[in-house]
Amino acid sequence: MRVAVCDDDRETVRQVTEAIERFSKEYFEVAYKAFYSAEDAMHYYQ
Repeated sequence: MRVAVCDDDRETVRQVTEAIERFSKEYFEVAYKAFYSAEDAMHYYQ
């Protein structure tokens, strides 16, 4: 069974992919900063 993919579907897939990439990049940056600020706080209290 073949599924015909029209340009609109391709555009939608591309937009969803970009949104996921942007979200995961922002999430990674936030997690990265949170990790390092937690590490700094631990050093500060030792």
